[in-house]
This record gives sequence, C-alpha cells and structure tokens, in this order.
Amino acid sequence: MSRQMTLSVGLSDHACFDNYFTGDNAEAVQAIKNLVDGRSGQLALTGGPGSGKTHLLYAAQKMSLAAAQRAIYCSMSDEHMPGQFDGFDNLGELVCVDDIDLAAGKRPLERLLFNLIEHRSQSGGALLTACGKPLNECAFLLADLVSRLQSGASYRLRPLTDSQKAAAMRLRARQRGFALPEEVIGYVMKRFPRDTTALFALLDRIDQVSLSEQRVVSIPLVKTLEGK
Repeated sequence: MSRQMTLSVGLSDHACFDNYFTGDNAEAVQAIKNLVDGRSGQLALTGGPGSGKTHLLYAAQKMSLAAAQRAIYCSMSDEHMPGQFDGFDNLGELVCVDDIDLAAGKRPLERLLFNLIEHRSQSGGALLTACGKPLNECAFLLADLVSRLQSGASYRLRPLTDSQKAAAMRLRARQRGFALPEEVIGYVMKRFPRDTTALFALLDRIDQVSLSEQRVVSIPLVKTLEGK
C-alpha cells in the first residue's frame, strides 16, 4: 500500500485542503484560500470541537509554504506561544493563530493578540484566527478586541452530518492510501464516538494497526481497538 510522505516542518501530514471534507463550509474554505493567495487581510473562524478549525489553519499554512511564502501556525494553548511574536517582525505573509478563546481573561495574551492585529493591519500580511465559540461570547477584557477580530471576514464552521462524516472518513482513508469498506464505516458509526476528532483519530489507529500487523482493514481488526 502506498503512503504519503510526512512533511518535516512540524505540520500534521493530514492537514491539507485536499483531505478536508468541505460539507457545508465551501464558502469558508474558499475564503481561506483567497486569503492565502492575496497575502493580506484578516479572517476569523469559529466553531466547536471537531469542526475542523485547526485542520484549516494547518492547511492554510501548508498552502502558503507551498507557494514559497513564509507562514506560521501557533495556538493560544501553547505556553511558549508569546515568544513567537518578538516585535512582530519577520512573521511572513501568513500568521495563523488557533484557540484565541483561551486568551480571554488573560490580559497579556489579549494585548498580544490585539497588537498582532494592529501590526498586520498597518504593515500588511494575512491573519487567520480560530475560536472555539462566537467571538462575542469570549468575555475578553479588552473592550476593542472583539471589534478588531471582527474587522475582517468571519465564518462559523458548520458541523458535518453523519452521512458527511462517513464521506469524510472515506476521503481521509483514500488520502492515506487504503480502502475503508462500507461495513467498517457502518460498524464504526454505531460503536464509536461520532465526533470528527475521535473518528479521525480512530482512522489513524486503524491504519497503523493494519500496517504494523499486515492485516486487511475489517470489522475484526476494528474490534481489537474497542476499549483502547
């Protein structure tokens, strides 16, 4: 079975636009691509766990790097994140900031985000942010931060339906180079958590076990992963 090479730039080998199942988010995906192509502007994504926010930020970064642009991804969940913005110089054409809702109530992080937005606005370059809830529900301490975050386009990612999740699993398996039988998809959808994060993590484990044990992807193979 063929496999894609894993990039050696700290990105998930899965995170690209080709293996993102768009579902009802085609407008948002196209807007992100336009942002990367234009190398300027601001765009905010919101959505709950498993909505694909992080995937799209990684995909945007990968697209930017493929076009020989400089691009960085960081998350507010990373305690070392502030160190990546020393003076805001040399950040490149694209900056992707994930989990900005985690900055709410933490004045230094809010100020950092505010200053980053101002710097991008004045000096150029693209800024893509992702938030786990609607921006006006984040309880930011800085009064003007929400308006700054909303100064560009904003999209709320719509969750996938069960049929779309099944289609997304087929796509992800195909991208990884193996076939996912329909009976396996049906079994997984009945017996495992159906949020996309859990489903894709399970798909990775299925792939790993199939490769390491040289077994065909089947319901018996999936049964060995239950409870683990």
